[in-house]
Amino acid sequence: MASLNMHGFKQGEQFLSELCDNADVVFVQEHWLQPHDCAKLNSLCDTHISFSASSMTDIVQSSILRGRPFGGIGMLIKKHLTVNMKCLVSTDRCIVV
Repeated sequence: MASLNMHGFKQGEQFLSELCDNADVVFVQEHWLQPHDCAKLNSLCDTHISFSASSMTDIVQSSILRGRPFGGIGMLIKKHLTVNMKCLVSTDRCIVV
């Protein structure tokens, strides 16, 4: 298992890819992705499936995003471990698989 505070997807993208090579489960914080971009976590690593949530859902739905992006959590789990897994709860602060 590993955990990574990405400080933005672009900042931590390469290191996250390397972590996936060495860990079965990777927990991610501060990916700063908007809801429609969360699939980028899934396309980052062929051997893992991602479960993620954006902290900017309410802001993006109600108005234009101003300032820098913020928040976001996720987990990447090796595909062979996810056979009987499903996401039970997904909020901007918690994901239960």
